[in-house]
Amino acid sequence: MPSLPDAFEAASNMMAGRVRRRGGAMASFVHNSTREPSRHHRRRPAFTVIELLVVMAVISLLIAILVPYLRATREQARRIKCMANLRTVLLGSAMYVDDQQGQQLYPWYQIPPHKGYSPSVVTPWVFGGFRAIKPHEKDLYMDSSLYPAQVRPLNKFIDRTAQADPFNFNDRGRDIISSFICPSDRSSTTTYIGDPGEPPMDEEVHSSWEANGSSFSLNTRWLQGYVGFDFTPSIHDPAKFSELSSRIARHLVGGNASQFVLWAEQGFYGATYNAKPYGLVDDEDAPPSLPQVNGWHRKFSSWTLGFADGHVAHGFFDTRNIYGMGGTIWQPSFNDFQDSGD
Repeated sequence: MPSLPDAFEAASNMMAGRVRRRGGAMASFVHNSTREPSRHHRRRPAFTVIELLVVMAVISLLIAILVPYLRATREQARRIKCMANLRTVLLGSAMYVDDQQGQQLYPWYQIPPHKGYSPSVVTPWVFGGFRAIKPHEKDLYMDSSLYPAQVRPLNKFIDRTAQADPFNFNDRGRDIISSFICPSDRSSTTTYIGDPGEPPMDEEVHSSWEANGSSFSLNTRWLQGYVGFDFTPSIHDPAKFSELSSRIARHLVGGNASQFVLWAEQGFYGATYNAKPYGLVDDEDAPPSLPQVNGWHRKFSSWTLGFADGHVAHGFFDTRNIYGMGGTIWQPSFNDFQDSGD
């Protein structure tokens, strides 16, 4: 019979052996459990070429749907800004009239020229606006290329701070007045009175505010109704021009004021060269009207116009004719092409 110490030692050895075997089994289990996923690991699924093409097609479709909408929204914002600027110009025009004791005697052309200037051509842009910053080479001596903002009659009611060196004609860009700029201004072409018509293009290198000093033009087409399509001699005859200005002024009050286009986008002014009443046949006295073109706001023959009563409108206007959008570019209620003498 073994002694007590021997029995105790044997029991200790037996327990240690069981622990070692259990520890080995546990280690083996842990080791195997950590390797188990690696034995059964699968690759992550990837897109196939067809799936990628489908996704690209869906994205392209969404772009095709959204881009025209975003472009139209951006153009709508530009049109709203254009109308707001033109409304400011009309407000200044109303203040100018009040300052003239309420007479509707607008300085349609700056004749005689301002003191110290000798422009080769007079234009309807210099009632307001600013010195053109990028005039065409042939237009360097137009009044719109020479006159700074501070000598133009309307500007004291729009922005008195806009000034440039009066006789340094290279001083351009310092007298810009933002109210005379349409954000969608895309063309600057117009035709000299008496020359063959030149329709404005949809897009040109320079906008009107760059080439002419304003996106907006004072409407002088009404002179065509009184003295014919070549009215240049009349505006250079002080007595005759004064009589014509007084005559149109009588029709710019009351309800007639809401029908007369006083200011217009310059693209519209260029497009209405040789416009005439409905039914008037083209002949030597009435040269052909210009073809209709897209307006600045990307719609066919649609323009922003300001009327003598102060309201602004945007819409379709057949520029081959003198009537449209509830108004006219000639004398309101003009009934006949012949000079009625009223």
